[in-house]
Amino acid sequence: DDALPRGPCAALCMFEFGQNDPKMDSGSKLVRLGFARALKPQAPFHGLILSTMTKTVVSPADRELVETNGIAGINCSWNRIDEIPWDRLRRCGHHRTLPFLVATTER
Repeated sequence: DDALPRGPCAALCMFEFGQNDPKMDSGSKLVRLGFARALKPQAPFHGLILSTMTKTVVSPADRELVETNGIAGINCSWNRIDEIPWDRLRRCGHHRTLPFLVATTER
């Protein structure tokens, strides 16, 4: 509907680690439906990366970065998070964390 306000448009990517069932995984579903692009862990990325490896919270100051270079998530299993090559991921993008939220999984 043209009457609905539209927010800024940004490229959405997912660093894929193949740790979850792709039929049940929401990140894989975003890629499958064309809303996000899958990235290999070694892929270059210069945008904002949602990550638990930082204390810097995403803020309005990051808007231009997101609009210009996009935003990426790290699609992995919390049960296997120690297997993620954080040293490799730290070298790309600008890592930010979300404000405190309570995550749930629908069963």
